[in-house]
Amino acid sequence: MDFRQLEAFVTVVSTGSMTVAARVLGTSQPTVSRLVQDLESSVGFQLLTRNGPKIIPTHDGLDFYSEAEGLLNAVVRLEHRARDIATSAPRSFNIASISSVGVAFVPKILARMPAEQTPGNIGLSLQRAEIVPQMVVNGQADLGFSNPPLDHPGLEIIGSFAAPCVAALPDGDMLASKKLLKIDDFRGRRFATLGDRFRFRRMINDALAERGIHIDQEISCSSTIAALHCIQSGSAVGIVDPLTAFSVPLDKVAIRPLAEEILFSWSVIVAEGHPQLSVLRDLVSLHEEVVGEAVPGFRRLDKSKSKKADSRKR
Repeated sequence: MDFRQLEAFVTVVSTGSMTVAARVLGTSQPTVSRLVQDLESSVGFQLLTRNGPKIIPTHDGLDFYSEAEGLLNAVVRLEHRARDIATSAPRSFNIASISSVGVAFVPKILARMPAEQTPGNIGLSLQRAEIVPQMVVNGQADLGFSNPPLDHPGLEIIGSFAAPCVAALPDGDMLASKKLLKIDDFRGRRFATLGDRFRFRRMINDALAERGIHIDQEISCSSTIAALHCIQSGSAVGIVDPLTAFSVPLDKVAIRPLAEEILFSWSVIVAEGHPQLSVLRDLVSLHEEVVGEAVPGFRRLDKSKSKKADSRKR
């Protein structure tokens, strides 16, 4: 396989069309088709299902696509870095983040960075929590925001934070009239929840199970935003992360505090020995400032590290 074959395949999957992919790549449709066919011959399995103008990746093709896209993105970053080195330009900067931090807070953090510290090229990649530390350790991201556990070798945690989860309800729901909700209030209700069974969803399920509540009806979503839209429609209720709830408010969704505290926690991570560690610590301070202004109950968990960093600044 070669770079052009991978580029053609990734572009076809991204655009859903051989014709559009050819236009994006500045070549002909037969050339794109041949490149994809050559790639299929090289890997030994079918990547795409062709049904007239419709192009659908196979199950194997989807698995291969995620790896191929990552490789192409790495090549693009390498090209940018080579250009920066050749022109003595500041190094580009890449951030990998869970969506609850990345959607609303990372842009605000970057907006508050001093101009002299802001890189010319910034990449923001929204990823699942288990992918973020891998990207940081592998050098694909300079900075990461992710949920625990974060015990990967070669990883340094430079800030750990938490805030209480909140209840999300459709406006007009009988529970929306309450100012403070108990977990028992959710008994017998359909839940909009996340498909991640080992992190946030497990935490919520455990909190419910402690009170003998089991979710019999659910809408499993890939993100908190999707869950909030389900709640907005009136089809479910939910317990959601506070970052998304307060940073991306939706009309007709009531957000209420919980009487029992369920902490949503996350950390800021870098690779050990990162050359820009002092700048990254400044970003952590900006993160603390921005999130603290928007999210009730926000707190820093690693107080000792915070004090240590403050003493170094003095």
